[in-house]
Amino acid sequence: MYEALKSGKIGGYASDVMEEELVDEGLDTKFHSPLIECDNFIISPHLGAQTVDASRDIGAYIIQKVKDALDLCAK
Repeated sequence: MYEALKSGKIGGYASDVMEEELVDEGLDTKFHSPLIECDNFIISPHLGAQTVDASRDIGAYIIQKVKDALDLCAK
């Protein structure tokens, strides 16, 4: 991806996830990726699924799974 961004083969790249992400190892933890130096690269802090719609949908999914489990117990 780095080479494609630097060469202009790809105009831009955005990601919510990286192959290697930070692990809590204290204050000296550093994240190194050549993508960070690309002006046409954007990364978000792993928040892609944290929208109002996504939260509502996962809540409805979990509620349905609980109802299904309770229905099985009642039979």
